[in-house]
This record gives sequence, structure tokens and C-alpha cells, in this order.
Amino acid sequence: MVRVRVRIRPVEELSDLDPLAVDIVLRQVEGIRDVQVWDERISDALFLTLFIFTDSFDDAFRARLARALCHLNRMVPFIVNARGDETPLPDASTADWNAAADMVEPDS
Repeated sequence: MVRVRVRIRPVEELSDLDPLAVDIVLRQVEGIRDVQVWDERISDALFLTLFIFTDSFDDAFRARLARALCHLNRMVPFIVNARGDETPLPDASTADWNAAADMVEPDS
């Protein structure tokens, strides 16, 4: 299974972040097996961290995921590599996507 790291930042204010809306939108994306939404605001961070799990990490899946994430209201998506470097989702290349993903055992 593949786990993809995504970060969601607010457009203007911290109150723009809506973890429930993110979860609802992502659970409708075909190919997503599970979503873990970590609300980082409790640690004074200004973002949400998402771990998105899928069995099929191909171009079609990435396009569906990007489309859903880019349509979140008042929130801006970034993919995040293992070092924590962010790439704005609309600018992400295949290499950026691959750096934001890793193989994990199911239920890990």
C-alpha cells in the first residue's frame, strides 16, 4: 500500500481550515483506501497534515486526488516529501509525487 503525505494550509486565516470538510471530500475520491487527518493546529502549526492511503498510485489516481484537493474551499494543498519540503499541488511533478509517497504495510 502507498501512503501519500499532504499538507493543507489556510488561504487567509486559521479558521479557514476545516478537517471534517477535507475528510469528507477525500473519502469520495476513487482509489483512496483510508485517510488520516492530523490537526496540527493544536501544536501552534498553521496547517493540517494528511496521510492518504491507496493501492493504486498511478497517474489517474494522482489526477483524481489533485482535483479533489485543489477544490477545497479556502484551503491550499501541498504535497510533502520525507524531509518536510512542500510543493504546491498544482506545480507538483511526478518526481514530487513520488517523493511524497512511501510504501507501507496495510494498517500501519
